[in-house]
Amino acid sequence: MCLPPPRVSGRGGRDHFAEIYRQQADREAEWLRRTARPKADSIVHLLRRSGLAPHSVLEIGAGTGAVIGAIRSLGVGTLHYAVDFSEHAIQKLHEAEPRVVAAVADVTETPDPFGSGPYDLGIASHVIEHLEQPGHFLRALRDVPMGHLVAEVPLEDLLVGRLKSVVMDRSTNAAGHVQFFTRRSFLRLLDRSGWAVHHVRVYAPVLDASTLAFSYGQDPPMRRLAKSLTERWLPQALGPLWTRVYHAHCTAICTKA
Repeated sequence: MCLPPPRVSGRGGRDHFAEIYRQQADREAEWLRRTARPKADSIVHLLRRSGLAPHSVLEIGAGTGAVIGAIRSLGVGTLHYAVDFSEHAIQKLHEAEPRVVAAVADVTETPDPFGSGPYDLGIASHVIEHLEQPGHFLRALRDVPMGHLVAEVPLEDLLVGRLKSVVMDRSTNAAGHVQFFTRRSFLRLLDRSGWAVHHVRVYAPVLDASTLAFSYGQDPPMRRLAKSLTERWLPQALGPLWTRVYHAHCTAICTKA
């Protein structure tokens, strides 16, 4: 069977989040908080594999600060910085994580908004899949004064995702994703953008019952059942098979090539 190539959405990821933060910032902040711990755990895993103990950490595209807040609570780093394009998101970040130095900024235009570099670690967690020009973003990150970069994306161009794209337009997804990756295509993008990948981790995110109720509790019963299966039970039951054919997250730790 000839599968279609990965698609890119017609809607800008920045427009998507500008609307979300403007209309439902509290709900988005709670969703990000509930789903941050597995992302933080993956960062810690790769730092340990690399023998790194960063002192200063900068998160790029931090949103409401859930990920940098989670790694701070895990004891990663002593100085924490965060930037995002959204004033609404940064306001929520200030409220949730007052110990994180945060600012509205775009590092592709101002590589070190705080003038506090070099940073030991930069983080771009679930940012790249929202960008129309991810290569431009990653090349611009080379100008940010940092020793290592941890980047994470969802893997959504797997077998089931590509089969779905035959019958539905996945570019209209509710998450605002405009890029769809496999492990191989993500690592190829990093390499072509001037980043040398040292370690990679692929894992299946799993939602607990409370988060499922928060996210889908008002949906019809059949959709709640489907989400319970695909977001909780099947990832645990099928393990590596699930991450190869349905859905996973991919974390990579890199240095400038």
